Amino acid sequence: MQAITTLALVALSFFAGLGLLHILGGGKNRPGMETLSLSVLLGMGMASFLVFLLDVLTLPINPITLWAVQLLFLVAVFLWKRDFPFSFFKQAQWGFKLYDIPPLLFIAFFGLISTWRSYYYPPHSYDATMGIDLVAKYAVRDGSIAGSQLFTELLPFSNYYTNQLFYAPFTMLMQVLSRGIGIDFGQVWLGLLSTFFYLYFYAVAKKHAHPGIAFFALLFVLFAPEFYAYSFILQTDYSNAVFFFVGVYAFYSYTQDKSNASLGLAMVAMFFACWSRTETVFFMPFGSLWLLVEDYRKRKKIDWPLLKAPVLFSLAPILAVFLWSILYTELYLPDAVNLAGQIQPKVAGLFSLIAQNYSQMNSIVILQSGYWNYTVPVFFLFLGAAVAMGLTRKAFPEGMVMLFWIGVLYVGFHLLLILFPAVNIPFTFRRGFFKLIPLMGFYIVLSNLSVWISQKRQTA
Repeated sequence: MQAITTLALVALSFFAGLGLLHILGGGKNRPGMETLSLSVLLGMGMASFLVFLLDVLTLPINPITLWAVQLLFLVAVFLWKRDFPFSFFKQAQWGFKLYDIPPLLFIAFFGLISTWRSYYYPPHSYDATMGIDLVAKYAVRDGSIAGSQLFTELLPFSNYYTNQLFYAPFTMLMQVLSRGIGIDFGQVWLGLLSTFFYLYFYAVAKKHAHPGIAFFALLFVLFAPEFYAYSFILQTDYSNAVFFFVGVYAFYSYTQDKSNASLGLAMVAMFFACWSRTETVFFMPFGSLWLLVEDYRKRKKIDWPLLKAPVLFSLAPILAVFLWSILYTELYLPDAVNLAGQIQPKVAGLFSLIAQNYSQMNSIVILQSGYWNYTVPVFFLFLGAAVAMGLTRKAFPEGMVMLFWIGVLYVGFHLLLILFPAVNIPFTFRRGFFKLIPLMGFYIVLSNLSVWISQKRQTA
């Protein structure tokens, strides 16, 4: 029975995500594998938001309402976009080739392990037992998140509680949905999220490079042990990295095609990235500078058409933080942790602190092969090759958007370390580094060396 329930959840997620793509205008002319995987990822984000709406509207949380709200969203999309979902089944181009078999076997193998472990074992991480899953269990039992005994009776009389109860809501809401429809331990969605993410990563990678390079980049992501482990450990960081990559890739697509569909997808994906990890919002204004500078170099004047894309790209993630961390926690939850109150800049000995943080970020996290295997050296190998090829061939370095976002994350985390005392290197930055793993893998796809190899293989 739980297998049927899980399959139904995946199906609803797929159609919900496909509906979002239709609304954004990007539901057509994508390869079938890319559309399938992207739809499931976006659909999970949308499913969590619909659970949030149930609680905001003070509707009871139970199996009937959890299924009904998902179905109502699909009906609304159908009434708005009458070609949904039929156009996908008519136009989807699968085009499986012999060279797709090894990558798909790896995806199936790693995905099966993650899905089985997340289904079979209960949540056991500290953040899950003290926050994410704890809130979900009380919500399912009492039919409400804010109205559960946890927030109405236990929390007000507690002398101490952790901020895990008020984490960005995506993971918690998915637990509410999964547990609420009858899936033991709830977290099987996490293993499925990772599986469809691998599928999406490979699908978009082989659009830009030789399939062998795309397969290599997929292995690059799969073989980062710390990153893979969190595909079945209930936390906020893995799903955040997934949505962040989708957002950055859509951002990259927008720099190439300037389509509203790509910009809209980037906004929605970054909304869900901030919906899964609040810290992400701090990177958005810095990331949008790429769009601002790129368009200014062409237009040579500052006006609304110049500012439109950067402003919209930054505002969508801010909306996610506003809805949960400000509006919901202030109006619905008692004694919530105040986001602004946690900002305590460290200004004493600032320059020595900067040097110390950068040193520890590298030594404690980035250069630890036990966490990332050979991913960091391999990334620098491709980066070094790109620099060498750029100097010898006078070729423009490819994949600069990915390098830019990697730099934004690296510098941005240091800013967080200065502003927030609760942010630390061994835990916050280590798990925040998850966001860089897919970006480094995709830089390999776009790098000068990969472009050269792909061109050689096409002419061979």
